[in-house]
Amino acid sequence: MKVSQQKNFATFSLKIAKLIENIFIQFFIIGLYVLIPTIIFVWFLTLPIPTYIQIDFIVERITFRSNKNDFLELLPIGFNSAKVTRFSRIDFYPEKVTDLQNNFLEINNSFVSIEPRGEQYLSAITTEAITTESTCPTVGSLQCFQIMSDTKVALEVTNINEINTDFSLTIERQPLQHSKKYLKVYLRYRTPFSLKAYHCNIKGLEQSINNFNILALSKRNPSLNALKISSQPDDLKFTLKVPSDKPFDILSNNIPVNDLQFMWEDFEDGKRIIKPSLIKKGEISYPDYPILIKKISESRFISLSKEDDYKIVRLYFDQKNKGIRVILRGVAKNPVESYLLETPQKRQEFRLTRYETLIENSKFWEMTIGILSWLIPMLFGFMGIVAVNKKGK
Repeated sequence: MKVSQQKNFATFSLKIAKLIENIFIQFFIIGLYVLIPTIIFVWFLTLPIPTYIQIDFIVERITFRSNKNDFLELLPIGFNSAKVTRFSRIDFYPEKVTDLQNNFLEINNSFVSIEPRGEQYLSAITTEAITTESTCPTVGSLQCFQIMSDTKVALEVTNINEINTDFSLTIERQPLQHSKKYLKVYLRYRTPFSLKAYHCNIKGLEQSINNFNILALSKRNPSLNALKISSQPDDLKFTLKVPSDKPFDILSNNIPVNDLQFMWEDFEDGKRIIKPSLIKKGEISYPDYPILIKKISESRFISLSKEDDYKIVRLYFDQKNKGIRVILRGVAKNPVESYLLETPQKRQEFRLTRYETLIENSKFWEMTIGILSWLIPMLFGFMGIVAVNKKGK
């Protein structure tokens, strides 16, 4: 009797286990019918797509490459003092030149030229106003700055205070086809100024002197009232001390650029380090969807693809936020992301998804997607039930 009961119990247990297994398999199959299409549907809707985008942000440094077919010209920039490095030659036409003791210096030729001596990266000149009593808001202006196409441009503001800001402009890696074309730039002055040259040879003065005052430039030809600066074949750098209380535009509008970067290499204590330029303030908008605006949090890093082309709608010094304000527009085919440097794995993507574009186009699509998000799982779930029943038969 006991053996028979044990066999019956074992048989009953096997049937229960088999039933549970069948139910589990059926639910698993139905779940796959529901889950897999739903995941594919959601993935399709939430996948970022190429997006026409406007990026408006403020940083302290930006690097880009001009892809304009012609020259890219910077707008005139007023300054109180200037430092020039990485040049090949500087020419000017002075009327009166004195040494630091106010002794007049004889000018041998109609112009004076300055050239680097020895290691060119050590050569530099600095200029500043002799007196601060001038009524002019700035001593001079940087003018006729034409940048060749496919040239790397770095803009940076540092040492920002209530009076002055150091504005640096660096031209690097000019293309090989332009290697024999030297960039010509002019520093035009409104008032007398002093000039100091470091590791330079100076021609045109009777004395070998590297520090002197220029009291007057050419009166016969006012167009010559400037330092004419020729770049090195592959780079040139200016550092201008500009007023901190006034905005100024740096580039004309709608300049096509690419290879936008916000990190750069620097050296501290002989070690190479990577420095980031973090967002001070920013937002993303979408010209095709004016209602959509996304903020970029402060102190985050923005990452743009080197391959995407943008247009600089406007680029200027923002005196209120103490930085370079950049407004870009273009089609972002690759990720546009921001993140904290401490957690680079947690990134925010700013390209739009199919879902966002569809619901912004019309209420019809918003309602249709809402219905489909319920209907598709139900439909595939029903198909799963039918498939399970057929299998059971």
